[in-house]
Amino acid sequence: MVYDPTTDFLGLWRATTGGVEKAEMPGLDWWVVAMARAGLINLVVSGSPPTTNQPTTAWFKPHVPSYSAEGVLYLWDGSAYVPATPDLFITYLINSSITATLAIWLVTGAPSDLVGVNGDIALRLDAPGGIYGPKAGGTWPADPLPGTSYSQISSFLDVLGTTQGDIVYRDASAWVVLPPGTAGQILASGGAAANPAWASSGTIVGTGLDAIGNVQGDILYRNATVWTVLAPGTAGQILQSGGAGANPSWTNSSSFTLNSAAVDAAFGATAGGVLVRGSAWTNSGAGSAGQVLTSNGASAPTFQTTAITSSIIDTLFGATRGSIIYRNATVWTALAPGVNGQFLMTSGPGADPAWMTATVAPSPGAVGSYGISFDGATPLDGSLNPYPGTWIMASRLSTAPIGGANELTLMYRTA
Repeated sequence: MVYDPTTDFLGLWRATTGGVEKAEMPGLDWWVVAMARAGLINLVVSGSPPTTNQPTTAWFKPHVPSYSAEGVLYLWDGSAYVPATPDLFITYLINSSITATLAIWLVTGAPSDLVGVNGDIALRLDAPGGIYGPKAGGTWPADPLPGTSYSQISSFLDVLGTTQGDIVYRDASAWVVLPPGTAGQILASGGAAANPAWASSGTIVGTGLDAIGNVQGDILYRNATVWTVLAPGTAGQILQSGGAGANPSWTNSSSFTLNSAAVDAAFGATAGGVLVRGSAWTNSGAGSAGQVLTSNGASAPTFQTTAITSSIIDTLFGATRGSIIYRNATVWTALAPGVNGQFLMTSGPGADPAWMTATVAPSPGAVGSYGISFDGATPLDGSLNPYPGTWIMASRLSTAPIGGANELTLMYRTA
């Protein structure tokens, strides 16, 4: 049926001493009171209008007597209470929510006083962050609440430790810092009811590997499902790959043969090829006739055509001007320059050449001079007189082949 406000009322049971009694209440009265009791509106039920907080206070004037008809709801229009309308009710809700409900504002930078109303809270999203509020007297606090900004939190943590690299942790009784470890260490948990500590990476890795295998000679490898160890083989065995999809294994060295066929299969069978090591072992290939295998430092050596140049000779024998290269009993070597005026004299087969100093020939007939005579006689001077002193035969030449009767002799004066 259609609601008739002049005849339709809400039926109520009112608690009384020792029981209840039936009562009636108009629908509007019930709705307005229910809103108030739910905290959705601030309501004054009275025969006269409120005198304070009018923008946020609804006034319900009940009919007299209250059960005879519905009362009237009045709202403040800015200057006086007037019968409620939808527009005034919306304005009332806005005013009421602004003043009575906590609002949290998300802001960038310090909150502007144009944002929010008294009692509101602002959460700063950019650095250094922080929670501002509550707003009071139309103004936001200049600083965030203690301990809510990054810088404040950092200052708080500085009470525990200020050394770069400190780590904050909770021990058995309080928050404390773990001083920095040494370079390369890693932070290891001690588990429940124990403190963390710095540990060397080698220790951690070693401990982890020991959990897989701790026998001297174990080899770590990956099988089809997990990392595991290959137990040590017997002395002299070698580790052999099983290829992709198979595990490595120890095999006897006698079953592994490195011969020419194996090398040919791995590196080729080109005649003249040389195995060289660059990033990996490889076959250099055969060089051309006359080329030499030349080192390239840390890279693989290569065959190169090399000419004998002055720089190569300088490297091998020195760069001193005037040097002479000769072959001694074992190797080619350099003879250092002689002094000015010396001449190079051979010492014959089986001996080395040498620099010699030339001497001035003595005057004729003097000690150390040579003279010519016949048959070993003392040589004669320009007047055909024999030279004085002692003379010995240095050489002789027979004239018989040309019909001569004497020997032509070369004499040397010794004294």
